[in-house]
Amino acid sequence: ALLPVMPPPASVTVRPLPNGTVPAAQLAKHGLLFHDPGFTSTAAATSSITYLDGAAGILRHRGYPIAQLVKSSSFDELTYLLVTSRLPPTPA
Repeated sequence: ALLPVMPPPASVTVRPLPNGTVPAAQLAKHGLLFHDPGFTSTAAATSSITYLDGAAGILRHRGYPIAQLVKSSSFDELTYLLVTSRLPPTPA
């Protein structure tokens, strides 16, 4: 795709990903930065770690609802989750 760059007549050629998005790293190679106040045009990436569905109000990390983690987990438990990809076992 050919992207016009301000001020004209400069332009940059980038290769879109299969999902139609353009990686910001391709713009950075040309010394360009992407400014998106409010993240209104920022595309979500596919992730095996997090799941986000803003319209439905769903935000999960490793399958755990973020609201539940914030409300019910200690700093140590969250650190364990980040390092091991799971919450620590609960004491019997």
